[in-house]
Amino acid sequence: MAKEKRSYVRIKFAEGARYWLTQYPIAEGSLAQDLSERGIRVNLDRFIPVRSDLDIQFILPTSSLPIKTKGRVAWIKNIPLSDRFEAGIELLTDPIAAASIRKYINSKRLTEN
Repeated sequence: MAKEKRSYVRIKFAEGARYWLTQYPIAEGSLAQDLSERGIRVNLDRFIPVRSDLDIQFILPTSSLPIKTKGRVAWIKNIPLSDRFEAGIELLTDPIAAASIRKYINSKRLTEN
């Protein structure tokens, strides 16, 4: 079995997310696949180059307030047999947003064990 290289715990997170490219401020929707304190994996309708800056917003199921943060595309790949893409977004969160995400992830890990 390969050793996990991630620094942060990642959990399944099938929730909607909205994003805006910094240079193109029209909101687009996506579906998140998983979440960590420092990243989110999303499905996209279009290609966004690696290192592109964006704003991203999503709601944790345990909160009514959205997490709004800056992000950067860390990687992107085509979904086979599809016109869609899967991308890893590095979250550049403020300490309050990071604490909310961490609290949610920890609560999910406790309920799954």
